[in-house]
Amino acid sequence: MEKLLKIFSVVFFLFGFVLVALGTGLALAAGQLAFLLFAAVGFVFFLVGVGMMAAISRARRLRRWLEQNGRTIQADIIGVQYNPRVRLNGRCSFVLQCQAVNPADDLDQQDLPDIVSQRLTDLDRRLSQLEKAAQGDIPPTAAQIAARQRK
Repeated sequence: MEKLLKIFSVVFFLFGFVLVALGTGLALAAGQLAFLLFAAVGFVFFLVGVGMMAAISRARRLRRWLEQNGRTIQADIIGVQYNPRVRLNGRCSFVLQCQAVNPADDLDQQDLPDIVSQRLTDLDRRLSQLEKAAQGDIPPTAAQIAARQRK
């Protein structure tokens, strides 16, 4: 894929360069500004080619940086499931479920959903306690005031 992208970027770059050179040369030689439109289209192709080359260069730099500074983590594949939220070519994609231990804190990454679930449960309990405690502090509605005045 990278080789194909490199070929396309070189083709766009060269095609754009040729169009800019021809358009500018014809505009200067013939004295007509219409040829500058030809050069402008070439400049767009030139920029697309340069942009694709920059993207390739950045991807290579990132890959090199990850190889030098990144950390390889060995993980066990524990399952494969469909991801119904993402469709590619009309079909659901696959999701690999892996289990690994983070060397920084020796925490099994498979336990993270349980930890988050426990924290959410604790938060829900605290919110319900606060709501119960604040029920006396809620000001009465207009209907409640009218009902009290009728009595």
